[in-house]
Amino acid sequence: MPSSPATEHSSAGEPLAITSTTFESTLGQSTEKRSSAMVSYKNGQTLLRKLTTTQEITSLSPTDKSIMTSTIGCPPNMIFAFCNECQSACQQPNACYTECSSFYKCICSRLYDSFMKGDDCVPAEECGCFIQGQGVIPDNAYYTSDDCSYQCFCLNDVLDCQPYLNCSDNAMCEVQDGVGLCNCNEGFDGNGETCSPKPTFTDCNDVYNAGYTQDGVYSVTPLSWNGSFDVFCSMSIDGGGWTVFQRRVNGSIDFFKSWNEYREGFGDNQHEFWLGNEKLYHILQQGTYEVRVDTVMSVDGSIVTDYHKYSNFQIGDETTMYRVIDCGQWSGTQGQAMHKVQDMSFSTYDQDNDGLSFNCAFHHQGGWWYGGEDWSLTLGRDNCKFWFDTNTQRACTGSNPNGVYNGSNGETIFLQPAFCDVYYFEMKIRRTV
Repeated sequence: MPSSPATEHSSAGEPLAITSTTFESTLGQSTEKRSSAMVSYKNGQTLLRKLTTTQEITSLSPTDKSIMTSTIGCPPNMIFAFCNECQSACQQPNACYTECSSFYKCICSRLYDSFMKGDDCVPAEECGCFIQGQGVIPDNAYYTSDDCSYQCFCLNDVLDCQPYLNCSDNAMCEVQDGVGLCNCNEGFDGNGETCSPKPTFTDCNDVYNAGYTQDGVYSVTPLSWNGSFDVFCSMSIDGGGWTVFQRRVNGSIDFFKSWNEYREGFGDNQHEFWLGNEKLYHILQQGTYEVRVDTVMSVDGSIVTDYHKYSNFQIGDETTMYRVIDCGQWSGTQGQAMHKVQDMSFSTYDQDNDGLSFNCAFHHQGGWWYGGEDWSLTLGRDNCKFWFDTNTQRACTGSNPNGVYNGSNGETIFLQPAFCDVYYFEMKIRRTV
């Protein structure tokens, strides 16, 4: 057999001569076998001349590997490849092991869907834990079907499959690490195997009447609203069923917002927030609603809690600038948050609807129904910051729940008639008819 050296390089850069003799002894083939495969052998020799670097050996094309495999007569399902190409066994299909006794050899490569089973290299489908469309499952591992209907466990290359879960048609199977779970789709409640449509609530009063009596966030769908949205329901005060639309706690949310932001709502409904004028309007359209205002404030050095209510709170839609149509009768302890807001339109710094000669929302740095307060009712309250219009003899507001929280120079949230150190402000509505 003629000697046709191919050249490789060592890690130090020196060429390594690979002769046909080296090739033959490495492959361990008999002279008789080589003689009967002379054509294939010559093709293999041609390829060897190309293998000048380790990279070239590892990047053989499938066609070239096929030629080399045929040349050296690899055992069934094995291929000729560089020896560190991933080899796996049926019981450990995701693991790799190598035996680099030479640069190239016959290997059982999972890249070609072959795995060692004992001393034999077999196609994946001959592994005991093979699942069509999924491949080979490792030993001591679970596989759950996409619909959770069955689960398989692989042990010692033997697959055991059993019925598993029966997910509802209104649920999805979610699988993680081989373990499945049926989860009801959005809009449904249940354990995943049984899912029923969630009840539809139009406001927190509906939620309370359905037996949900814990304070918290619930999803509501007003009659004229397309879809649903989350609201905070106050269930533990004054008979429950209150839908909260405003809250100030510590100034963590800036209420100096645009018209669009007040229309859509902002903040965290479990903390500081404004529900949104559009949502508020659609809830109020469903019947007669009372509004309750709860405050905590400092009065003459003492911390005082206050609440008051108005019997019939109604506002118009955006074409009216959410004008207050009615407030109803006042009742409560002291404060009057909605004092003189009837017939007032909502204003923000970028949409001035207060009717005064300047922008109240800009000066008070918050959106509100500004413009209706009598000038005289704000006189003598020096620790609050008021803005007056000498032309109309009106002030912006007697209450400022959405202003700067604990601002300087008296520019802060305050409450009619004379409470200028307010720390907590919450406004909520409840349907009465």
